[in-house]
Amino acid sequence: MGSALLVQALKSAPGRTTLHVFEANQNARAFYERHGFCQRDHWMNMEAGAIDLLYVRE
Repeated sequence: MGSALLVQALKSAPGRTTLHVFEANQNARAFYERHGFCQRDHWMNMEAGAIDLLYVRE
């Protein structure tokens, strides 16, 4: 179901799409990578106390 929702969202908003994922969330990272997203940046999210990753899909 998640894949279908993401595909529909990407169709409705063509072009560059960005999102943030915590580094420790391996399942989410793998999911977005399967759908063509690539990690482009990272930083320490001080509020969450975790590393935040920027993913981009062109």
